[in-house]
Amino acid sequence: MLVFIHESGDPGFKVEKGASPVFVHAMVMFDCADDARAMADLIGRSQALRLHKGEFKFNKCRDNLRDQYFQDVVSGRFRVRAIVVKKEAIYSRKLQTDEDTFYEYS
Repeated sequence: MLVFIHESGDPGFKVEKGASPVFVHAMVMFDCADDARAMADLIGRSQALRLHKGEFKFNKCRDNLRDQYFQDVVSGRFRVRAIVVKKEAIYSRKLQTDEDTFYEYS
């Protein structure tokens, strides 16, 4: 099994000063290397990526490009899991003040 993990947000708790209110770990899982290679091929042939100029940043793309991207990769064999931490639900002072500890905890 192959697992690729990416996080979004930041581990800081000063939301009033610009820190994100949530911290997310997203994982894409493949049962085998062949499935991951097949997905890489699907992504490489993606019409959405050909239509988009510059770095493909999903949250900054138009809706039609996002939809096209999903259509381009839907046939791939993969699973996705995400862990979303609402920082307002964290009461530990250690986790709120030590970013490394919070990152490891999450």
